[in-house]
Amino acid sequence: MGTVTSTKKGAIYSSDGGNQSVFTDSVAVTNADIDAADIVKLVRVAAGTDVHRVVTKTTELDSNGAPSLTAKIGFTPIDGSAAVSGADTAIKADGAWGQNAETLTYEIFPPYRVEVDSWLTIVFGTGAATEAATGTIYAKVEGEALGVQ
Repeated sequence: MGTVTSTKKGAIYSSDGGNQSVFTDSVAVTNADIDAADIVKLVRVAAGTDVHRVVTKTTELDSNGAPSLTAKIGFTPIDGSAAVSGADTAIKADGAWGQNAETLTYEIFPPYRVEVDSWLTIVFGTGAATEAATGTIYAKVEGEALGVQ
C-alpha cells in the first residue's frame, strides 16, 4: 500500500466556541495489502493548534487471525522536518487497531500542541496476518486553534 494521503484540506471553525476548530477528512485505503510501515496521512492540522480530541471510524481492515494489524497514531510535519519526540504516538501508541468496523474516540488531556503544520498520521506496525481488507478510514481532529506563538 505504501503511503496514502488525503486530498481534503481546511478546518471548520465554531462561531460560538472562540477558537474551537474541527479538522475533518477521510481517506480510502485503496487496497488490501496493508504492510508494516505503511502510512495513512488523514487530516492536515494547522500549526498552533491544541488538540483535545481525535475520532477515527474504520471499516474492518483486518478480518482474520494473528498477528493482528497494529498501528500508532500521531502527528507528522507536512514539510518533512523531524517531529518532536513523541509526536508520532501523541494519540495512540503502537497496538492492535483496525480489526473491527468501529468508531474510536481519543480524549487528549492535557491537549497536545501541534507546533508546525502537520498530518494526523496512522503508521502501521504490523500488517494484517492473512485477511487484510480494502476499507475506509475517517477521522476528525478537534482542538483550539491558537496560532503560532
